[in-house]
Amino acid sequence: MCEQELERTQSGRYPSYYLALRVGRELQGLCVASDPEKTTLTDMLDELKQKWFIFKSALSEKYVQTTSAVDSKKSSLK
Repeated sequence: MCEQELERTQSGRYPSYYLALRVGRELQGLCVASDPEKTTLTDMLDELKQKWFIFKSALSEKYVQTTSAVDSKKSSLK
């Protein structure tokens, strides 16, 4: 996986993430403090953030592994 592919994969999903986060925050702002939906929205937004972090971490880890594999292959060919 090259750097461009990594950026393409992340940037392809970022608009959906950002839109869901923004809409969730707007809905959360419309709730009264006593609404049970506010807690539900908070939990859902926290879960979304955690999943986004896991996605980015896994993608970065895959990039690092691929890069190191390519580098070791290049050094073995010399």
